Amino acid sequence: MVSGRPAGSDSGSLVRFPSVALPVDRLGRTLRRPRTRGVVEGVSGGALGVLGLTPVTAPLLR
Repeated sequence: MVSGRPAGSDSGSLVRFPSVALPVDRLGRTLRRPRTRGVVEGVSGGALGVLGLTPVTAPLLR
């Protein structure tokens, strides 16, 4: 509350909220598709596998 008014009481928030909510909704719909979900899970699983193997293989590479 900088100007004495509650936060979010300006007219700019009426424009900003939908401009953020609509892309977030579309992203959520896209991420819920079976093919997209599979790709995201595969990439994240691979990244976690690499992170898990790094401490195990680090002593071997020295």
